[in-house]
Amino acid sequence: MHSDNSTEKISWKMSRWLSHRKTGPNEKHGATTTRSLNTCGSSLASQGPSVVKMSIDGSDAQIWDKKRQNALIEGCYKSWQAGRYTDIKIIVGSQTFAAHKLVLVSLSDYFEPLFEHDSNAKGEITLHNIEPDIFSVLLEYAYTGTINLNKDTVQSVLIAADYLSVSNAREACETFMTMNLDPENVCDALQFASGYSLESLWSSAVEHLKKNLPNVSTTSNFSKLDPKVLVTLFSDDSLILSVKGVSLKSIEREKLILKTVLQYLSDRNETDPATLGMVFQTARLVALSKDEIKNCLKKFKHLRKNETIMKYVRLRDVAVHYLQQRDQDCSLTVNIGGREAEEIPDAWLRRRKLAKHKFIAGRGRYAAGGHVAVPQGPPRYLYDDPDLEIERVDIWIRRWDGRPVIGGLALTYRPYPTVDQEEDGETAGPLQYCKGHCASESERDHFSVSLNPDEFIVKVTVSSGFLIDRLAFMTSSGRTLGPFGGPGGGEHTEETPEAPMSYLYDINFDEVVTQGSFAIYNLMFRWIAFE
Repeated sequence: MHSDNSTEKISWKMSRWLSHRKTGPNEKHGATTTRSLNTCGSSLASQGPSVVKMSIDGSDAQIWDKKRQNALIEGCYKSWQAGRYTDIKIIVGSQTFAAHKLVLVSLSDYFEPLFEHDSNAKGEITLHNIEPDIFSVLLEYAYTGTINLNKDTVQSVLIAADYLSVSNAREACETFMTMNLDPENVCDALQFASGYSLESLWSSAVEHLKKNLPNVSTTSNFSKLDPKVLVTLFSDDSLILSVKGVSLKSIEREKLILKTVLQYLSDRNETDPATLGMVFQTARLVALSKDEIKNCLKKFKHLRKNETIMKYVRLRDVAVHYLQQRDQDCSLTVNIGGREAEEIPDAWLRRRKLAKHKFIAGRGRYAAGGHVAVPQGPPRYLYDDPDLEIERVDIWIRRWDGRPVIGGLALTYRPYPTVDQEEDGETAGPLQYCKGHCASESERDHFSVSLNPDEFIVKVTVSSGFLIDRLAFMTSSGRTLGPFGGPGGGEHTEETPEAPMSYLYDINFDEVVTQGSFAIYNLMFRWIAFE
């Protein structure tokens, strides 16, 4: 380490070298140029005087001395602590604070007009709407640049900083609140951010709520949230909710929103029809089945009997019918749904976005060597709706050259209202992808496995040669399904990609008639991964 004197010498030596530098051919005498602090080295800039601006020929220079800057701040602080040279008194409530006008003017534009209009020349001003202990925090910040905050006082300090136009202190308070969000205080933070236009705090609080809604909704502060704030949150088409770090898909997301708004309205003992309707309709009921809505309403007897709530439950049926008819008549040349359709909330006719996701093709194609049939490229996939989930896998076994192979394969997807439309009170059959020989005279040749709700296939093992010989699956709950088929062919394994949530989305393949019956070949897995 250099002493202060040696540091100054090094800095000034550098300046002297610059002043004796020869003028270049394209440089005019007396011209100036601005140099960054790195001209003299970053270490020198923090320890002693440094050149920040110099004429091209070195005859003039502007020197920055950080120690002088620090001495000025320290001198003001020591004078304030000792009560020396103060020239203004600030009366806040029952307390009086002595200060320096120059320091207060440097703190905020709020004070200069007050000093200019101090016509009685008493050398004192009075501040209203601020508590003495809160003003003390800001006054210390004015002299030290340090602001002392805690969870109990941060909102009061921010309000005072906002009132006195101390923008840096206001930002510091907002940052502190953002760093200390938790399920207990996030609703209060949302209210506060909304009232004081704190965009950073608002965004962070919204993200916290999205990731912790089940925990947040059980706190006492949740029911105190302004209904308009809740409506703003739940009306967002891009609303992504997650539980334990996993993003919810359409049905589970709307189910959580419905349960949350019902609990919110119940805890508030809400009776105002306008508020009931405004909040309740944020749950997009068209994404849920009648049974799911009924189950959610079970524990809220008084809401189940409320006319406003029941109106929207009935409108859900109208909306589902409207969507059916709209899909059939895209031109909308016919008045669909009648007068009731006019009351359907616009948001119900739109599907919310899911979390960012991507489809990922498997590592290879199996039984695609052209020995039985020549494939015309990868197999075509039928669906690309990220809401779909495999619910059941059916496998039919046949014999080929005297050994068992897979003759047919069917995937059945979980039904949900936006795809499996309801007709006359009944739900249409679920979506299915089926190819090959999907029938068998013997039960021994047919295998069917079903996945539980929230259970997904995360690993597959396939054995293949000329055809697909065998398949086996492992699920997210640890179950092993299979193997199904014969012992032939080479064995290959694929697993779900690394992601917060990922699983097998579909299996695509082609069918071929060989030795008098169907078989499948050119098989490819496709995975889906959510961020």
